Amino acid sequence: MARELKVTIDEIRDVFAGLIEGVKSREEAARWANRLRNKNDRNQLHYIPPQHENLIRECITYLSGVDMKEHSDDDYLHLTDDFRDFYLTRFHN
Repeated sequence: MARELKVTIDEIRDVFAGLIEGVKSREEAARWANRLRNKNDRNQLHYIPPQHENLIRECITYLSGVDMKEHSDDDYLHLTDDFRDFYLTRFHN
């Protein structure tokens, strides 16, 4: 039997803070988010608090792509300012 996972709004905030502060790698954040997406696809993910499910899902989707690069070069598609802007527009309105 597969294990269910819980994800909290505070965990989402912590991942964004780590990206913005440079203490969490893009690859680490994307791996974490993709693991959550896989659990969600199998109905094995619970959102805490439940009333923030849509926001948490949106953030997980965004975080799953933070390690994407432009074309085939070494430049990332998203800049640190992009992480900050996304976070601020979702959590500080």
